[in-house]
Amino acid sequence: MISQELIDRGGSKLEITRALIESGIDVPIPRSTWKYYGQSLDSILPEFQKMRKPVIVRGSHKNDYHGFIDVIPTIKEVNSYSELEKAVKRIEEKILEEDVKIHCEDWNQPYTEEVHVLIQEQSPSSLVGSMIRHPHNKDFIDLEYIYLEERGFSLRRPPFAKKINSEDFSRLREEKEEIVNLVEMYKRIENSGIIDSSYSQQVEFGLSPLFFYQARPFKKFKKKGKFRIPSIKEIEGYFIYSDESFGVTPEEGIDVNFVFACDGELEGKRFGTDGKPYGLMIGNKKPMTDLSIPIGARFGNILAYCSPCGLHGYLFHNNYRLMKKAEYSLMYCLFISNQKPSYIELSEIISSPKPFEESRLISNGENAIIIPKLKQLTLNKN
Repeated sequence: MISQELIDRGGSKLEITRALIESGIDVPIPRSTWKYYGQSLDSILPEFQKMRKPVIVRGSHKNDYHGFIDVIPTIKEVNSYSELEKAVKRIEEKILEEDVKIHCEDWNQPYTEEVHVLIQEQSPSSLVGSMIRHPHNKDFIDLEYIYLEERGFSLRRPPFAKKINSEDFSRLREEKEEIVNLVEMYKRIENSGIIDSSYSQQVEFGLSPLFFYQARPFKKFKKKGKFRIPSIKEIEGYFIYSDESFGVTPEEGIDVNFVFACDGELEGKRFGTDGKPYGLMIGNKKPMTDLSIPIGARFGNILAYCSPCGLHGYLFHNNYRLMKKAEYSLMYCLFISNQKPSYIELSEIISSPKPFEESRLISNGENAIIIPKLKQLTLNKN
């Protein structure tokens, strides 16, 4: 398994890639070289000259194993040595910025300016994506891919150990064989002995052609709770329901005080300033394919994250960052009022003063519900 000593040496982005290459495991990785902090860039010039251009230059840091999600920049379309110098300089300057130091403090990670670079031939893949084996259901992976031409998100959840049904991949008929190969690649990485097998791994990849980009731990495996979440028809009043949750509460649930924030208005925000665990709901003003989560925002001891991401997927960096940080995360959230479900909208949530400030969260690791304690909610007997 990748050691903490290696992570400290070069960061997970670099060291896991290097370990996979040096192990000889059958994983398609773009031709790569790397430069450690303090190492002369000239020392890798011979390797750089052999690489097909353009190359991509990716920052790697010891904090990126359990954090630093899209914190250090990645620079594409690097064609010359002078452009490589500029890319490395940009990465080394970013680590010195105040928002990076704030991010380290917020995630309780030690700050160091020691940043490394992983240099790879830029993948010609026409699709990019992210996948995780579900931490509470090992039979499934969540697979999300982006059509670069369309800039649209799609979400699929193929059975991990079963043959993929072509109807589940109607938009990927030509790439169906590639998806099967992708799942097999993921399994080889899991079984390589390099990654921590106690964690569900998030793997980033390219398709058409298939390439491995990155692996990092998501959540520790924990069996799904053996209790049922009340259905929409069983509860009166208003509440929030999710059919994709991460984290398992006790059957009776946990008390969580939720605060609300609006996407695009988080710059400089500080949450949980009293140090107590809390829940965060992010609302959106328009349909989204991304969230604006600045790395300098402080989220403190966030316990639960209620995401507005639904049909457009949820494994992109800004949303995944809060999924990783919070113990409980809810996706595909529906706001239910008078048995009428709708995706979370700002106007609905604030229609009642702080309606979820004091709530009960129940999650079995598949479905979840948030019930406000300000209202007396009862289960329908019919």
